[in-house]
Formats: sequence, structure tokens, C-alpha cells
Amino acid sequence: MPIRGLTDIRNQLPTANRQNMAFRPIGAIGLIVVHYDAVARPAQYDPIQRYKDEANYHIHKDWSARPGVTRPIYGFGLMYHIKIDAAGKKYQCQPFELITWHARAGNASGLAICVDLGDGQDPLPAQLTALHE
Repeated sequence: MPIRGLTDIRNQLPTANRQNMAFRPIGAIGLIVVHYDAVARPAQYDPIQRYKDEANYHIHKDWSARPGVTRPIYGFGLMYHIKIDAAGKKYQCQPFELITWHARAGNASGLAICVDLGDGQDPLPAQLTALHE
């Protein structure tokens, strides 16, 4: 699954709770799920630091808010496969085979792409171009 201009930052992001990871074959991907992170996008920012902060949030979040689940379930890292910064640069944040927790019914078959975009902000032209690529 080659994606042009993808910068691999997987080894720069925090991980934990690896026992909660599950994998799938690449061929199981049938959806592209586009998200925005709802964090205000300032004019200037460090995208890698933003992704580290988001990964730490996902690691410490209790994802078990479902009926019948009685123990906390914590994330294992950033729950997006690809992030797109304000300049339209694309970063690989997780292996594509990893099932991330981003769209409940679409987790097992979804490739999660997240755009750096706050509530009420529109995607920038460079971000839209990166999404189309």
C-alpha cells in the first residue's frame, strides 16, 4: 500500500499496553476513515509534538465505556495510521496492519487518517491535496 510522500514517525511516538494490540492482513482494509483531531490548529506548531501528546492521551484514556465491560482498557498509542499536518505533510503513525480504535464498527477494516484541525476550522488546501493523494 504505497502512499507517496509518507514520513514514517512510528518510532518517535509513545506506545504502551501492547497486550491490547490486534493485527489484520493488509487485504482486510476496505475503508478509509477520515478524522479531525478537534485540537485548535495554530498558525505555527510542532506536528510531531502534537502527535506525541495525542498518543499519550490515547494511552491514558479508558476505552472501555461499553456495556458489560467492567475493567478499564487503555490504549496502546496514537489511534490513527496517518496524520496530516497543516502544511499537508503526511506521517505514518501506526503500521497499516494494526487495528486502531478510531471508528468502532470500522476499526477492523478501516485505515484511520486524521487531519490536524480544530472545531470550526476548515481544512487547508494542502491538507485536502494530501487527503486526495
